[in-house]
Amino acid sequence: MAKRQERLRRTFFRYAAGIAAPALCTALTWPLRHSLGPASILMIYLLGVFLVATRHGRGASILASLLSAPAFAYFYAPPIFSLVMADSENIIGLLVMLLVANVTSGLVERIGSQAAIAAQAEAEALRNSLLSAISHDLRTPLTRIVGTAGTLAEQDSVLTPAERQEFTLAIQDEAQRMADLMSKILDMARLSAGKIVLHQEWNALEEIVGGTLTRLDGLLQERPVSIHLPENLPLLWVDAVLLQQVLMNLIENAVKYTPDGSPIDISAACLPAGLRVAVADRGPGIAEGQRERLFEKFYRMAPESAQSGVGLGLALCRAIVAAHGGAIGVEPRDGGGAVFFLTLQLHEQPPALPWDESAEVKA
Repeated sequence: MAKRQERLRRTFFRYAAGIAAPALCTALTWPLRHSLGPASILMIYLLGVFLVATRHGRGASILASLLSAPAFAYFYAPPIFSLVMADSENIIGLLVMLLVANVTSGLVERIGSQAAIAAQAEAEALRNSLLSAISHDLRTPLTRIVGTAGTLAEQDSVLTPAERQEFTLAIQDEAQRMADLMSKILDMARLSAGKIVLHQEWNALEEIVGGTLTRLDGLLQERPVSIHLPENLPLLWVDAVLLQQVLMNLIENAVKYTPDGSPIDISAACLPAGLRVAVADRGPGIAEGQRERLFEKFYRMAPESAQSGVGLGLALCRAIVAAHGGAIGVEPRDGGGAVFFLTLQLHEQPPALPWDESAEVKA
């Protein structure tokens, strides 16, 4: 019932636009009738029909052209205030108006159907990529969990406490991998649907970077990490949790795709375009033809067997940065490696808190 009412409402508005367009054209051209010739006025009616055709389809545009014809004939075509037109040029113009309505609406419908087909094909390709990636990246940890749990169940009596703890931690790690995978998929779905609301506050980049490194402490134990953040950086109006997610993805990728023990450098700089934050590594680098595709959903540079993941991390990063009005990209690093960078908008800084001298004296 609700769908039927919605369909009726849309149909009503479409044909209401077909009626309103010639009326509006008449109201706009009537005060200018002495300065505009019939041909110019006819073009205005034609424009109205064209706009209706592009927005509301064939039926509404044909209605607009059928109403525009008598309106033009009555008010502007000699003899005025008569539906008879003596000038053959005006008659031809009205026929052209009908033709434009039909052709334009047909083209719009064709473009719409082609866009729908393309969107369906893209959705199908994304679905297949997602199923392929998930089947691989869920199967691997599930297999390990089942195998490890089976060993615990069968040999529990002969395992030492250290071995039992090792197996338990292995199960925990694999379960965490599965949880991270599903979290990325859900976050990407929410961002794509525009359902994630940014909880923006004033945050210092130093605190965001520090919180990120703390969360990745175990992953970075054998990696030299250098941080180069200028003093007195401006505060950022960002969602700190989501921005930490971006930095975590970039750092995790640097660990995943570079040799063990190679350094990771984190830096920031104020530029005219905003605050640039960069994560640089000494890995193999990114080929020029792959730099833009890296941020597409489900795109993976390495073969599926080489590294785990579904190819959503960088796409998620781009969606988060774009939601903040920023940009993200990758460029080659001098001496080898890659630099992943994001540029965030700078806003007018909040007023400084008033200094409480009495508090300083008491201290």
